[in-house]
Amino acid sequence: MTLILYIWVGLTFAIILFILITRKLLNKPLGNLNLVHFLAVALEIYAALSSSQLIWQALTNQELQKLLGGENIPVLILGGVAVIWIAIREVYKLCTERQP
Repeated sequence: MTLILYIWVGLTFAIILFILITRKLLNKPLGNLNLVHFLAVALEIYAALSSSQLIWQALTNQELQKLLGGENIPVLILGGVAVIWIAIREVYKLCTERQP
């Protein structure tokens, strides 16, 4: 396994534990969380990690910058930031909102 997969698995377990602890402290029911919610968290974390790598490559990889041209790099970075923002928002919703 590559380093990114180890980071993904570790972050997934840490975020799921964080969600469970936060919901318990906020007196939100734990029983209505199911496997689909946890799979969604795993996918969101992987998307955020992938977007982080994409942003890093867009900022540091000269070949990518030449290939896309200077005007397209900010768009690529903005797309990566948007994916990270959505992932954080979804994890926040799982922590605080009541699930159906």
